[in-house]
Amino acid sequence: MPSQIFAVDPTTCDLDQLQGIWAERTHKIGGRKVSFAICGEIDAFAKDGSVKSGRQLKYDVIVNPTHTTRGRWNHLGEKLRNLSAGTVVVHVANNDYNHHGVTTLVRI
Repeated sequence: MPSQIFAVDPTTCDLDQLQGIWAERTHKIGGRKVSFAICGEIDAFAKDGSVKSGRQLKYDVIVNPTHTTRGRWNHLGEKLRNLSAGTVVVHVANNDYNHHGVTTLVRI
Protein backbone atom coordinates (compact mmCIF):
# COMPACT_ATOMS: atom_id res chain seq x y z
CA MET A 1 0.00 0.00 0.00
CA PRO A 2 1.41 3.44 -0.85
CA SER A 3 2.79 5.60 1.97
CA GLN A 4 0.96 8.52 3.51
CA ILE A 5 1.05 11.56 1.19
CA PHE A 6 0.10 14.40 3.54
CA ALA A 7 -0.82 14.98 7.17
CA VAL A 8 -2.99 18.13 7.15
CA ASP A 9 -4.17 20.90 4.83
CA PRO A 10 -3.73 19.13 1.49
CA THR A 11 -2.70 21.19 -1.52
CA THR A 12 -4.24 20.51 -4.90
CA CYS A 13 -1.01 18.68 -5.78
CA ASP A 14 -1.46 16.48 -2.68
CA LEU A 15 -5.06 15.75 -3.68
CA ASP A 16 -3.94 14.86 -7.22
CA GLN A 17 -1.35 12.45 -5.79
CA LEU A 18 -3.91 10.83 -3.48
CA GLN A 19 -6.41 10.51 -6.30
CA GLY A 20 -3.67 8.92 -8.43
CA ILE A 21 -2.88 6.19 -5.88
CA TRP A 22 -6.42 5.70 -4.50
CA ALA A 23 -6.87 2.47 -6.50
CA GLU A 24 -3.76 1.06 -4.78
CA ARG A 25 -5.28 2.05 -1.42
CA THR A 26 -8.49 0.18 -2.25
CA HIS A 27 -8.78 -3.55 -1.59
CA LYS A 28 -11.62 -5.99 -2.12
CA ILE A 29 -12.64 -7.43 1.26
CA GLY A 30 -15.78 -9.51 1.65
CA GLY A 31 -17.31 -8.22 -1.57
CA ARG A 32 -16.79 -4.56 -0.63
CA LYS A 33 -14.17 -2.09 -1.83
CA VAL A 34 -12.33 -0.91 1.30
CA SER A 35 -10.22 2.22 0.84
CA PHE A 36 -7.59 3.45 3.30
CA ALA A 37 -7.06 7.16 4.06
CA ILE A 38 -3.99 7.20 6.28
CA CYS A 39 -4.15 9.56 9.25
CA GLY A 40 -4.51 13.20 8.11
CA GLU A 41 -5.41 12.18 4.57
CA ILE A 42 -9.00 12.17 5.81
CA ASP A 43 -8.61 15.95 5.34
CA ALA A 44 -8.93 15.35 1.60
CA PHE A 45 -12.64 15.29 2.39
CA ALA A 46 -14.64 18.39 3.31
CA LYS A 47 -17.03 18.39 6.29
CA ASP A 48 -19.94 17.71 3.92
CA GLY A 49 -18.24 14.48 2.73
CA SER A 50 -17.23 15.75 -0.70
CA VAL A 51 -13.62 15.63 -1.86
CA LYS A 52 -11.89 19.01 -1.78
CA SER A 53 -11.01 20.87 -4.99
CA GLY A 54 -13.44 18.82 -7.06
CA ARG A 55 -11.36 15.63 -6.91
CA GLN A 56 -12.93 12.16 -6.90
CA LEU A 57 -12.16 9.42 -4.38
CA LYS A 58 -14.69 6.62 -4.79
CA TYR A 59 -15.20 4.14 -1.97
CA ASP A 60 -17.58 1.60 -0.51
CA VAL A 61 -15.92 1.64 2.92
CA ILE A 62 -13.25 4.00 4.26
CA VAL A 63 -10.79 2.96 6.96
CA ASN A 64 -8.90 5.84 8.57
CA PRO A 65 -6.10 4.63 10.85
CA THR A 66 -4.50 7.57 12.64
CA HIS A 67 -1.41 8.08 14.78
CA THR A 68 -3.07 10.35 17.35
CA THR A 69 -6.60 11.05 18.59
CA ARG A 70 -6.67 14.16 16.37
CA GLY A 71 -8.38 17.33 17.42
CA ARG A 72 -11.33 19.42 16.33
CA TRP A 73 -13.93 16.68 16.76
CA ASN A 74 -16.61 19.27 16.01
CA HIS A 75 -15.29 19.15 12.41
CA LEU A 76 -14.01 15.57 12.21
CA GLY A 77 -17.16 14.09 13.75
CA GLU A 78 -19.38 15.82 11.20
CA LYS A 79 -17.08 14.78 8.35
CA LEU A 80 -17.14 11.13 9.46
CA ARG A 81 -20.95 11.20 9.80
CA ASN A 82 -21.31 12.59 6.27
CA LEU A 83 -18.76 10.17 4.79
CA SER A 84 -20.55 7.22 6.37
CA ALA A 85 -24.01 8.08 4.98
CA GLY A 86 -25.16 4.89 3.26
CA THR A 87 -21.90 3.06 3.97
CA VAL A 88 -19.29 2.61 6.70
CA VAL A 89 -16.32 4.66 7.86
CA VAL A 90 -13.92 3.19 10.41
CA HIS A 91 -11.76 5.72 12.27
CA VAL A 92 -9.22 4.30 14.71
CA ALA A 93 -6.81 6.51 16.67
CA ASN A 94 -4.09 6.01 19.25
CA ASN A 95 -4.10 8.14 22.39
CA ASP A 96 -0.37 8.70 22.60
CA TYR A 97 -0.68 12.07 24.36
CA ASN A 98 -2.54 10.85 27.47
CA HIS A 99 -5.46 13.24 27.00
CA HIS A 100 -7.48 13.45 30.19
CA GLY A 101 -10.80 13.67 28.34
CA VAL A 102 -10.19 10.41 26.46
CA THR A 103 -10.58 7.36 28.68
CA THR A 104 -9.06 4.76 26.38
CA LEU A 105 -5.76 4.30 24.58
CA VAL A 106 -7.61 3.70 21.32
CA ARG A 107 -10.57 5.67 19.98
CA ILE A 108 -12.82 3.92 17.48
